[in-house]
Amino acid sequence: MTLKLFLERACTGLRCWVDQDQDPTEAGMRQGISNSSHYLLYLTKDALTRPAVQFEARTALSLNKPVILVRETDPRWGAASSFDDYIRDAPDDLKVLFSLSTAIPWFRDKEFRDVSLRKILRAAGMTVDEP
Repeated sequence: MTLKLFLERACTGLRCWVDQDQDPTEAGMRQGISNSSHYLLYLTKDALTRPAVQFEARTALSLNKPVILVRETDPRWGAASSFDDYIRDAPDDLKVLFSLSTAIPWFRDKEFRDVSLRKILRAAGMTVDEP
């Protein structure tokens, strides 16, 4: 299951926009970010070297969207070997992202994942639905 699905299942009414699920053109990305209340950047190895990710991040910054950083922790799923790798890979104008938000670790083990989900939702001003 994807982070998007975990978030949407954890919080009734939450809808997450993902560029690959919609219109992955620059115009589509700009519209999706513009219509979003927050910008969540999922950090994996080399993520900030990708032109589409850079475009999205710059768009979110230009629109003054609150930034939520989530970092993968499992190397099998694309975690960098060190957090400094994410910062080093970021273009100079995007290094500011790391001063706007503390990166929330994304864990796949259920108990730790639940903590990650709570932290992500709290960063967005939301809460997890209780059973």
